[in-house]
Amino acid sequence: MALVYQSSYKAAMLLLVGLLFLQASSPALCSNGKTCYSRQHRDAIVDVRIAVEHNGAITSSRVKQAEKDCILACCSEEVEPGIKCNMVVYKPSSQTGTDNCYLFHCETEQDCPLVAAKPGINTYDISKDVIHPTAKGNGRMTVMPIIPVGSVLDKAKGSQMTWRNSLVAIVVVTLICLTLVLAIVGRKAMESFDRRHYTRLELNDLHYEI
Repeated sequence: MALVYQSSYKAAMLLLVGLLFLQASSPALCSNGKTCYSRQHRDAIVDVRIAVEHNGAITSSRVKQAEKDCILACCSEEVEPGIKCNMVVYKPSSQTGTDNCYLFHCETEQDCPLVAAKPGINTYDISKDVIHPTAKGNGRMTVMPIIPVGSVLDKAKGSQMTWRNSLVAIVVVTLICLTLVLAIVGRKAMESFDRRHYTRLELNDLHYEI
């Protein structure tokens, strides 16, 4: 009986520690959201030859269904592992599956000079948690609405949070069930212990054990 109690106690403690760990880690997951800001340069494109060959800018391309998806890619993806994107060019293509989104990492804005492009080709300065100042000039610049970076990963994080919340619920229910089982086992053990004691009946100096 002692072994049963020890095993049940250890299981309850492990479940309790797991519950406390999940509760402690949940706030951290909710606080990773960032805000991404974009500044549009209409009908403009990066001069790749100067930016990459002379100024050391880094670039990579993607295939995106829409211009917004291209902007969000720069907000949430890296140009290369460890290299953040801070400028992106959306260049519509008439051919399906052709690269139309170009991510750049430029040390400064001067490292990625812009040149005039056909209508529909737009370039965006991307900044995370820093608001770009409203641009003045030839009317080709427009400060775009705020784009939350967290929205790109909401589905993945939402699934992860749902899984963790479900696990927490399972742990809580298991603890409750385990507590009830321990109470029932304890009660049965006491009843069994009481029945094991025998009663002596004395009749005519004879002892009967029941």
